[in-house]
Amino acid sequence: RLSYAKKSGADLIFDPRNTDRRKEVLSSYNGGGPELVVVATGNVAALQEAMSALVKVGTLLLCGAPPRDASLNFEIASFFIRGISLVASYSASEKETNSAARMLAESTVRVSDLVTHKFSVDRASDAFAAARDQKCMKALVMG
Repeated sequence: RLSYAKKSGADLIFDPRNTDRRKEVLSSYNGGGPELVVVATGNVAALQEAMSALVKVGTLLLCGAPPRDASLNFEIASFFIRGISLVASYSASEKETNSAARMLAESTVRVSDLVTHKFSVDRASDAFAAARDQKCMKALVMG
């Protein structure tokens, strides 16, 4: 996933479990922080970490679905004073769907790069396990 983020244009990436790399990335902002952080996992700790790293008036984009019972504990005053925007991207509007369709038609996005694992129907449970365990970008089940 990290290599895919880099390939897709992310300026700086790190696995939050690698504290040395985290410090290296954040120090590159010379005391500031990123204006936009994309959290592509449902891990609540990653979301809290991202929120603390943002510069004032930064935007946090949550793309990964957290577990159903997950909750976020953060200091609301700091969130308010820093002007943080939290944007969830669970589904798309008609505008985004049309834009995505256009990008696909014009080959702006190479979908083949997204599908990293293919499974036959009789191995559908393996596909779901690969997605659940984050062993793939996208798993495709084919008939």
